[in-house]
Amino acid sequence: MRFAMTAKTLSHIPEDKCLNEMTAKNVKKVTQFRDNGMETLRGMVSKMKEHKAAKWDDRILPAPKRVYLYEDRNKREMHYPEQVDDWMLPNPVLREPGVVAPKGMRVNLARGYLEKQMNKKTTKERKDAKRLGEVDAALADLSLST
Repeated sequence: MRFAMTAKTLSHIPEDKCLNEMTAKNVKKVTQFRDNGMETLRGMVSKMKEHKAAKWDDRILPAPKRVYLYEDRNKREMHYPEQVDDWMLPNPVLREPGVVAPKGMRVNLARGYLEKQMNKKTTKERKDAKRLGEVDAALADLSLST
């Protein structure tokens, strides 16, 4: 079988082109232990070329069948993170609600960034709580004075 396949492959290769590695390896395998191996192979190649010229093998092959019928749908439904460099964050990092390190930030800078965001959030909450306390006190003063 290998002998016939090698001969057919050689019959399709133009004479001015070199053989690729695999074809040369197959030629060596099929001729190595055969008596008059190269002559027999040349005869088979010439026979294959004659068959090709006579259009003896004009088979129309069926189209290849799809192995994975739902391959496109599966690819669409899979969610992979975008590729980034090794030192970058592939996805946003969420520490607490409202404290997020953005995607693409360097890993060694993410911890400091998250700490700063946490501190901003807590100071903002303290300021808001202080303002609410002041507003409540002012409202209480207004309701007592009237």
